[in-house]
Amino acid sequence: MRFGLSDQSTAQTAALRQATREALARATAMADAIGKRLTRVVDIRAADVAVPRPLGMEPLAMARAATTPVETGELTIQARVILRAEFE
Repeated sequence: MRFGLSDQSTAQTAALRQATREALARATAMADAIGKRLTRVVDIRAADVAVPRPLGMEPLAMARAATTPVETGELTIQARVILRAEFE
């Protein structure tokens, strides 16, 4: 049994925004480290993120696992951004 969001678009958009902010902050920090400043973002794009899937579980084993009590947990939405920038 697998749980997830029925609509991941809102969470995925938030994850992309956060990943973009982090990529820009890293690029700015790298520019600062070499005495430069970031002048322009040349390219920015989302990169695919692998979603882990259970391996080797046959349908019967999955049916047996369904008798296990359900507990609360955490759902993680990930995003990865590739940012290319110019420095001056």
